[in-house]
Amino acid sequence: MDCWSLKLRHVLHDNRNIQSIYYLGCEGPGVHNEGHIGLGFLVYSPLAFVLAYHEMYVTFIAGCIAIQYWSHFPDIDLHLSFVEHRGITHTLFMALFAGVITAVVAVGLITADVLPATLFANEEVGVSTKELVGGFGFLVGVLGVTSHILGDLFTPMGVEPAAPISNANISLNLFRARNKTANRAFSKVGFYAIGVALVLGVLSSTGALQNILDAFRGIIENLSGIHSE
Repeated sequence: MDCWSLKLRHVLHDNRNIQSIYYLGCEGPGVHNEGHIGLGFLVYSPLAFVLAYHEMYVTFIAGCIAIQYWSHFPDIDLHLSFVEHRGITHTLFMALFAGVITAVVAVGLITADVLPATLFANEEVGVSTKELVGGFGFLVGVLGVTSHILGDLFTPMGVEPAAPISNANISLNLFRARNKTANRAFSKVGFYAIGVALVLGVLSSTGALQNILDAFRGIIENLSGIHSE
C-alpha cells in the first residue's frame, strides 16, 4: 500500500496505529533526519562564524552538538502515543522551551564546575561566562527547533507553528519529507555552511582574510591598469 493510501486511511478512520504506520513508513525520522540536521547547521552557521571569529572553538563545538540534537528533536512525537505528530513539538513554544532548557543545563554545568568556565570565557564579548553560556544555550535551542519547523514547511503536511494560539497550517508544498534529493541537498549545504563559517571566522580573526582580499584587489587593479593602457 502506498503512502497516500495510508494517509487516506488515517484521515478517514483516525486510528493511531494507522497513523504511526503512515508516518514511520512514509515520513519517518530515519529518512529525513539528515535534512533536518543539515538545515539546523545552515541556520547555525552565522552564529558559528561569530564564535570562530572570537576563537571560541569549544563553544563552537558545543553549539554544533546542541543544534544536531534539537534540529531533529521535534520528531520525538513519532514515538509518543499521547502526542500528535507535528503538534506541540513542532511549534514556536517548543522552540522557546528548548532554548530555556539548553540555557538552564548549560549554566548549571558551569555553576557545578562540571565544565570549566575558562573553556567558554571570552573577555572581548564583555559579559560574564554564565551570561554568555546562558544566552548562547537559549539561542541554540531556539534555532535548533525553529530550523526543524522551517524544514517541515516545505512538505505537503506543513506545520502549525503558532499552535495552540492559532491552528493556521503553513505549507509550501514543495516536496515530501522523504524526498532523498532534498534531504541530501539540505545536509550537504548545512555541512558546507558550517565549514565555510569556521574557515572564514578563523581567517578573519587572524587578519588573513583581509590580506587575501587586499591581494585580490591589487590584482584586479593591476589588470584594470593594463587593459586601460
